[in-house]
Amino acid sequence: MQQIPQSRDTVLDFWRGVSILLVVLSHAISFRLHSFFVSFFDFISRTVSQSDFAVTTITLFSSLFFKIAFESGGLGVATFLVISGYIITKILIEEKERRGTVNLYRFYCRRFFRIMPAYFFYIACVAIFFGLGWVFIPKLPLNCIFFLANINNGACTPLFHHLWSLSVEEQFYFIWPLTVAVLPRAYRISFAMTVYFLSVVLSAAIIPAQYQFINHGIAFAFIAAGSLYALSPYLRGAINASGSLGLILSAVIMINRLTQFMGAGHFIIRLLLPILLSFAMLYFIFNTYKIFRIMESRIFSIIGHLGLISYSLYIWQNIFTGNMRYPAQSPLIWTVLLIPITFISYFLIEKPVVAWARKKYASF
Repeated sequence: MQQIPQSRDTVLDFWRGVSILLVVLSHAISFRLHSFFVSFFDFISRTVSQSDFAVTTITLFSSLFFKIAFESGGLGVATFLVISGYIITKILIEEKERRGTVNLYRFYCRRFFRIMPAYFFYIACVAIFFGLGWVFIPKLPLNCIFFLANINNGACTPLFHHLWSLSVEEQFYFIWPLTVAVLPRAYRISFAMTVYFLSVVLSAAIIPAQYQFINHGIAFAFIAAGSLYALSPYLRGAINASGSLGLILSAVIMINRLTQFMGAGHFIIRLLLPILLSFAMLYFIFNTYKIFRIMESRIFSIIGHLGLISYSLYIWQNIFTGNMRYPAQSPLIWTVLLIPITFISYFLIEKPVVAWARKKYASF
């Protein structure tokens, strides 16, 4: 893989930016702006042409537009999970090879200060919003805020629904470092492959607890896929060498995921689609290193900067773009407020604490 000279991996920042863009646009179009786009397509169908063919075409296009908008959110979350699995595993195995061991205390402290300050800020603000009468909060089970929101998510207030994916990541962060620290190098790939395929099978069998958009098997399979890429030189070699054929197949798989053209009714299809999708995502993410010069252009740089603030943006996007019901006087109905509060969360809370933690635990 090409080595990037910057202190941050700008390619992964770019894909984080793509991921959070997909999630924000998916929620905004599917919920907050849905009536606007319905009216827009209705206006187009009434004014552009009165022919049945034109009306039918616009109707089909609008249906496809809303389907892709909705499905893109899940694809964005899946990309986050793949990147998380890759980064954490890469950090762990590099430390293991460099020092001969994994300093779990250092790892967990850095993860704590990476995740919790912005998270606490969000929870505190939600409590303030509730006190001001800006939000409705019914009885709130503790699993909704203690990184178990992927379990019994239906009992969570919508303000915490989106934390299911963060819960999946935190559960992974808690268990996987212990595994890497204990397992000999020769067994790590086999273990990650076992986790990956077991997760896919469970997902296909619909055995894990699910609530609407949550499929625990697929979620953990995507994390395991990222981990496998970090662990296995054979997987990296196969994906990097797949060339034009890999590009075509990956594009077809992604389009199918967004359009849901191929239904997932049969068990074999449900088993095959997550496998194909996870490797298509690996192809697109890690073949981007081959066009790194293009990544330095302005548009890619802007998306990469979104990747820098993606965690704070993820924490806050649901409250401003999700399917919420607020009191009439609540200012939270204004989606544009997502921008300043994300900046406050990142620049005043997340960034300073992360910089402090990196400096404090760098010598461990």
